[in-house]
Amino acid sequence: MNHATDERENRTARRVVLVFGGSRSVDAAIVDRLAGEGFAVARVCIARRSRGHEQHSYNTASNEAVTIIEVDDTQGGWIPDVIARTVTQLGPPHAVVIHAGLLQFASSAAVKLDDLELRLGSHVHRVYEVIQRVATHMHDGGRIVTVAASATEWNGATAAVLSMARAAVAALVKGLALDLAARRIVVNNIQPGPIDTDMASEYAPHLDGRIPLGWVGKPHEIASLVAYLAGEASGSMTGASITIDGGFAL
Repeated sequence: MNHATDERENRTARRVVLVFGGSRSVDAAIVDRLAGEGFAVARVCIARRSRGHEQHSYNTASNEAVTIIEVDDTQGGWIPDVIARTVTQLGPPHAVVIHAGLLQFASSAAVKLDDLELRLGSHVHRVYEVIQRVATHMHDGGRIVTVAASATEWNGATAAVLSMARAAVAALVKGLALDLAARRIVVNNIQPGPIDTDMASEYAPHLDGRIPLGWVGKPHEIASLVAYLAGEASGSMTGASITIDGGFAL
C-alpha cells in the first residue's frame, strides 16, 4: 500500500472538528478537550483578536498538534476558504463548533443601526453561513454545536439586542436540526451563563449575588458539554438549547 493510499485512509478514519472562535479561554478549553478525546482539531482564530499565545499550535495531553487557521473576518469569503483549507489539510469535518459573536450589553437607545448589523452578523448570519457551508462537506452522522450566551432568558434592560440575537440562534438550531435530520446530522446549542473569562470579567461585579449556586462557571465545564455533543453518545439529541449558568436564568 503506497503513502497516498495510507494518507487517504487516515483522513477517512480520523474525526475532524472545526472550531470557530469566541472567548479565548473557553475556546482553548474546548480545543484541548476535543484533542484529548482524539479529534483532529482545526481552530479558527480571528486575527484582530489574536494575541501571542494564539500564534502557535497547541500541544495537548494527547500529543496531537492542533491546526491554527488565522483569518481576517473583515475580508469577504473567509468562511468558505477556512472550510476548504480544513478539508484539504485534515479531511471532511465530523463536527463543527461555532462560538457566536461578541458579548456586549447596551441600552436600545445606545445601539446604533450599524452596531445592530454587526451584532446580527456575528451572532446569526455567521452561524448560518458556517453551518450551511460546512454541512455540504460533512459526512452523514455529523455533529454541529453552537455556543451562545443564555441572554434569551435574561431580563436586564441592557440585554435587548443580545437577547434578540441569541434567541435567533436558538430558533435557527431547531430549524436546521429538522433540515439535516435525514442525514443524521445533529444540531445543538449551548447557552452558557456567566463564565470566568477575560471577556466577561468587566461584567463580574454586576453579577454578585445573582447566581443561585454562588459562583460563575468555568471554561472546562463548557468544554465538557461540547465534547459530549460532538461525540458519539449524543446521536439522539438534536434541536436542543442547553443552559449551563448555575441557575442564573431561573
